Amino acid sequence: MDGVRIDHTGWFCDEYGDGDKIRGIVVALPHGRFLAGWSMGEGMASTVDADLYDTAEDAAHAADSLAESAAEDEREYQAQQTEELKV
Repeated sequence: MDGVRIDHTGWFCDEYGDGDKIRGIVVALPHGRFLAGWSMGEGMASTVDADLYDTAEDAAHAADSLAESAAEDEREYQAQQTEELKV
């Protein structure tokens, strides 16, 4: 893989933008195919989607989109937990 970069450093997991980030990851497979996924970092939650991509750049863009969605889900979860503690 040629080190494709999309100049993005990840998506914050909190509404304040100062906590953990979820970043897109690309997995290179044999025969020039790629998988996209996301990770919260070493030892934390990570996942890889089953869709195959022909280029690392396409996989990188898909990975960033998956990371954005996962971070949004995490922010919503954190907001829900905060609301439940107030009750």
